[in-house]
Amino acid sequence: MRGRGNELYSEFISLVKSQGGERRDVTFYADRLRVGARYLSQVTKRIGGKSPKNIIDEAMTDKIKRRLRSSSESIQAISYDCGFPSQAQLTKFFKKMTSLTPTDFRRKHDDSIQQIRNIQTKKHEEN
Repeated sequence: MRGRGNELYSEFISLVKSQGGERRDVTFYADRLRVGARYLSQVTKRIGGKSPKNIIDEAMTDKIKRRLRSSSESIQAISYDCGFPSQAQLTKFFKKMTSLTPTDFRRKHDDSIQQIRNIQTKKHEEN
C-alpha cells in the first residue's frame, strides 16, 4: 500500500505539471489516475503534506509567475490563457496565493531585474 501511495503521488505531480495547473479541479486528476478524490487527498496529505487542491493551485501560481516575469502580455490575456473567466478572478486568486496582485508582482520583479543590471553595469565599469 505504501508503495502504491508513493507511485500515485508521483503520477499526480507529473500530471499536474503536464497540465500546467490549467485543470484546477481535483476530480479531473482523480479520474485520470483512476482513484477517488478522497483517496487522492489522503495520499497527497500523507506524502506531500498538502492537499491536492493546494498542489494544483501552486502549479497554477508558478505558471502565472513565469508568464508575468517572461513576457509583457497583458494580465487579461494571461487570465484567459490560464482559464480564468476574468482578470479580476485571476487577480483575486493570485493575491490569495502570493499576497501580491499580478501588477505588483510584475513591478517587483522588474525592479529586481533593474537592480541586478545596475550592479552588473557598476562591476563592469570598475573593471
